[in-house]
Formats: sequence, structure tokens, C-alpha cells
Amino acid sequence: MAITEGAETHGGRRRLALLLAVGLVVVAAGAVWRVVATGAVSQWQAARMSDAALELAAGQPHAPAAVLMERGKRLESNGRFVDAERCYASAVQVAPERADAWIGFGRTAVAARDWARANETLAKAVEQWPDKADAHFTYASILAGTLRTKRAIEQLKLGIARDPARGAALETLGDLQMSAGDAAGAAESYERARKLMPNEKGLRSRLGAALVTAGQAAKARPELEAALKDDPADNTARFFMGKALAQSKDDQDRARAFRELNRVIGFSTNKNGVYVEAARLWLAEGDRPNAVQSLEHAYDLNPYNVDTLTLLTQAYTEDGRPLEAARYQKELETAKALADERTKVKAKIEADADPAPDLVALGQVDLRAHNTAEARAAFDAAALLEPGNRAALEALKAMEKEARAAAGGRP
Repeated sequence: MAITEGAETHGGRRRLALLLAVGLVVVAAGAVWRVVATGAVSQWQAARMSDAALELAAGQPHAPAAVLMERGKRLESNGRFVDAERCYASAVQVAPERADAWIGFGRTAVAARDWARANETLAKAVEQWPDKADAHFTYASILAGTLRTKRAIEQLKLGIARDPARGAALETLGDLQMSAGDAAGAAESYERARKLMPNEKGLRSRLGAALVTAGQAAKARPELEAALKDDPADNTARFFMGKALAQSKDDQDRARAFRELNRVIGFSTNKNGVYVEAARLWLAEGDRPNAVQSLEHAYDLNPYNVDTLTLLTQAYTEDGRPLEAARYQKELETAKALADERTKVKAKIEADADPAPDLVALGQVDLRAHNTAEARAAFDAAALLEPGNRAALEALKAMEKEARAAAGGRP
């Protein structure tokens, strides 16, 4: 019995050893299969290649996706976006199941100003990989660049929901929300970004500006004070500090508000909004002559600003000067009509699958309102999104000619 038991025990151990060996082989085979299937070996080999060898390998027919991706990454890091875009595009053809190839293709197409392909590629990327945060973030960049601000905000929110630790994305979201008129939402985004990037330059200035615009001047003041301490040349922080102080009932605060606004007027190239805020402060102090003088300066800088014309009409009416009030009232109606038209065109841009014609229309409205920077951005976006768009290209050419003439023929 003892011999039999020993034999059985010995046989059982051999069977157990055999099963373990077979299991290890299966596990090893599975690991090898996973490496091969995911292209990890190819990626490792590509990463070890010299630039010259990688360029040669990527130029071969039927180059593997790993080689094309590595080549694209290196070109992109060196700022060669057109060449990088070609590599990523080839990777998409070889391995259409790779999300990183699609995102890289779209990202470099944006950087290479090949916006038509970027728009198409990134729209497909977010459709195929809705859980990829980078797909949403990159798509948001082309949407924002083509003035589809609301849709860009939606994509950023989708990306942040999947990767909430992206401080830079939250900061960009805040910028777009401010542009869209959602100051409260922008303040929330900036606050979240600041927790992730406490030392990011300019972020407290942005937060303070959003809080003032959202009607939270008291909360904004410490943020703006900190921003000015960090950078005394920050005219945006100084401007919004002036606005925040102007809302105070304290005489010293209001006196400082005048000083801050005057400093911005002295050093800023964008003085229109500063003159308007100074005028509001003068009006609150009951000083219409200084308010009117400030508003006239604002009017000279931008004769189609609704706020400027509204306050001028109000000031001249209260001053008993009906002729001047009637003149500015008429111009105010024109400015409001242009603003309404712009709002309608912007809504079409957000809704249309092909926004290029609407971007041209937006540029034309901005030109009539003397908003040349905004007009140029709209025409440029239309020309990039639809290469060969004659209306956009002709408008840009005319603007360039006019700018040269204004500069006395200098290039």
C-alpha cells in the first residue's frame, strides 16, 4: 500500500508539473501574442531608430504604422507640421483602428493650417472614439479657430469630463466661455484650472476679469491684486481692477478706480473700453462734462460701439442737448442693427455643416461695423476651411491693400 501510494504521489506530481509547464507556455504565448498584436515590438524598434533610418523606413512602400507614427511625432516636435501631417495620414491608411493616428493627423493638420482636412478628420475621430479626451480637445481647437465657439465649448466639456485633470483645457474653456458671454461659467472653469495650475501666469487675472464681469467684484479684487503684484504691466488685470473699484461705495476706492483706468489709457493700445468705463464712473459721480469727453474719445476709436452710443445718447439727453442726442440715437440704431445681424450670422456658423460662406458673411458685417481685426479673422477662417474661397481671398487682399495705403505704402 505504501509503495502504491508513493507511486501515485510521484505520478501526481509529474502531472502537476506538466500542467504547470503547459500553463506557463500558454501564458508566455499569450504575452507574445499581445506584444505582436499591439505592435509593441514595432513601436520599440521604431523609437530606437536614428532620424535618418526612420525617414528611410517611413518612405518605404507598406511602411508599418508604428514607423509612420514615430516619424510623425518627431517631425511634429520639430515644427515640421506639413510633413508630420503626411506621416499621420499614411498611418491612418495603414491602421485605421488607431485613434492616436487620427488625432495626430487632425492635430498637425490644424497646425499646418490645412483646416479643411483637420475639420473632417477630427469630426470622424470624435465620432469613432467618443471616450478619447484628446479627440475632443483637438476637435475643439479647429471649431474655435473657425469661430464655432459654442460647439468648441461643448467639445472641451466632453473632453474634460473624461480627463478632468487637464488644467490647460479648463483655462481654454474659460477663455471661450468669456468670448461667448458666459462670465459665470468662465469663472468656474478658471477656478478649477487654478487648483490644477496654481502658478500659471495670467490665470488669476483671467479669473478676476470673469468674476467682475459676472457681478462678483468683491470676490474678484484679491485675485486682481495678486495678478498685479505678480505682473504690474498686466493691463487686463488693471482695467478690471478699475471696474471692480468703481462699484465700491468707498470714496478712496472710486478715486483709485480713476487712477487705475487712467494708467490703462496711458499704456494700453486698446483704449475704447477703458474710456467707456471711465465715463460710467464720471456719470455715477454726476460729472457729465468729463463723462461726455471720455465717451467722445471712445467714439473716435469705435463709432459703432453700442455701449458708447447708448451712453452718449443718455448723457446728451440729460444735458438738454436734443440735437446731439438725436444724432447719436440714429447711429445707435445702426449699431444695434449690425450687432443683431452679427448674432444671426454667428448662429448660422454654429449650425451649418459648411460654415465657410457664413464666415465670409460675418467678415462683411464686421467690416461694416469697422471691426477690422474680427473681419480679418472671419475671412481667414473661411479661406482656410475652404481653400480657394474667392470671396474670402478677395476680401483679405482688399484689406491688405487698404492697410498698406493707411501705412503710407510701407509693407
